[in-house]
Amino acid sequence: MRSAAAHDRRIAWRLACVVALALSLLHRGHFMSTDELGMFFQTKSLAEELSLAVPARVHMAFRGRDARSYSQYVVGQALIAAPLYSLGKALTRGLGERAQRTLAGPVGRSSWQGEPPVGAGAFSVLFYPALVAGALAGVFFLFERRLGASVSAALLASLALAFCTHALLLGTLFLQHGAEALLALAAFFFWHRYRGSGAARDVLLGACCAAALFNVRAAAALNGVALAGYLLFALAERARAERDPARLARALGSAALPVAVSFGFYVAMNWLKWGSWLDSPQLEERSTLGADPRAALYGFLLSPGMSVFVYSPPLLLAPFAFAPFWRRHRAEAIAVLALFLTTLAFYSTYELWTGLFSCPGPRYLFTATVFLLLPLGPWLERTRGLLARASFAALAALGAGVELLSVGVNWGGLVIAGKWGAPFDFVFDWRAAPLFEAARHALDPAYWDLWLARTALGWPGQPGQPALAAALFGLWAVGFAWLALRLRAALREARAAHSAPSA
Repeated sequence: MRSAAAHDRRIAWRLACVVALALSLLHRGHFMSTDELGMFFQTKSLAEELSLAVPARVHMAFRGRDARSYSQYVVGQALIAAPLYSLGKALTRGLGERAQRTLAGPVGRSSWQGEPPVGAGAFSVLFYPALVAGALAGVFFLFERRLGASVSAALLASLALAFCTHALLLGTLFLQHGAEALLALAAFFFWHRYRGSGAARDVLLGACCAAALFNVRAAAALNGVALAGYLLFALAERARAERDPARLARALGSAALPVAVSFGFYVAMNWLKWGSWLDSPQLEERSTLGADPRAALYGFLLSPGMSVFVYSPPLLLAPFAFAPFWRRHRAEAIAVLALFLTTLAFYSTYELWTGLFSCPGPRYLFTATVFLLLPLGPWLERTRGLLARASFAALAALGAGVELLSVGVNWGGLVIAGKWGAPFDFVFDWRAAPLFEAARHALDPAYWDLWLARTALGWPGQPGQPALAAALFGLWAVGFAWLALRLRAALREARAAHSAPSA
């Protein structure tokens, strides 16, 4: 008979598959921003030539130590996504010209803002964010279970994270924030498990995740402040309880080794690109720190165009869920608060705090948003009031609507239609805010930005293919129904095992 932990892992795996496949329906077939393009061309170079060099016209590419151009971004995500690019290229190599045009969409075969054309290469790579979002939902479910939520409450909280918060939009973009949140949450999860197990393996697994952070997104090292503090607390707690210097030494070694390896990799890649051990064009952005934080704080928390509560409405329940979480999980609550406050403080002094125009919403606070939602599962488990449950349902529905508007309406078209520009004052004006602009154009097919919809409708030079779109949607629906039924079966098995009398 499976243990409760085994049932949880099975549910988490199937939940991850359901979320990933659900988000694949929102595939737009092209990149939304030049930030994604900068990461894509690094991925392409690694996959095709085992090289880090990119075309000189690529956004945020700079002259390196050997006179070639390199992306300013660290290489971790490109390395992970390179097999997806190679697989997509192998599968589509034999397709005809029309099929290649269909995969490339109306944007892929032309130069965009001076960038080299992407072609059909974006198509397979854009499944990467959906896979990351699925993994994030699975780890979140496992963490909710460890925090005391029932299977049903943990599943509900995980689905709310995946489909009713900023996670949905970022699950369709080839940005680095999704992977950052996944790695930070996984490190937190393993180190929380270490508090109960005392196993050096859990320290090692968490350290591998935490150490990978700054090779996936350099600024993600900021998460290390809160995470390192939590690990030190867990190690000290174990040392007091066990009084075993040898076990403590093994745990410390398990924590230090992945960090040393990851730092060595970072230094090596930095040297290959820029000829310096640490400094790089991206780190030169530190000169933009030190701005007056008041506008950013207001924007992140209260503005109609950038607030975390606008783009992740379930966060409005955080004050109610956090009080019992603080009582029952004090160390974890402190870590969550520390990560949120350090992230908010850091980006509030960043001159480019909006992160625009890469995508709508407060992407720089995404990892902190995920952490702040951790008390949701235990709160759903304990709340019984009709008002509380109705509030959760209403906020989840609102969040799903916000995210679908953000995903389904063409962002580049909105930027042009709204006549937005720096210094981004429009995020403070509800009449000009991105969501209201998206709502105004939501019923206009010219603004629809899903690959399946565009394939059905066609675009200049490419006739619509509604039969192909319908057939692909049918295949997707069959796959989704099968995965949903598999998830439901795993839930039933877990409940049956829980209710079965013990021997």
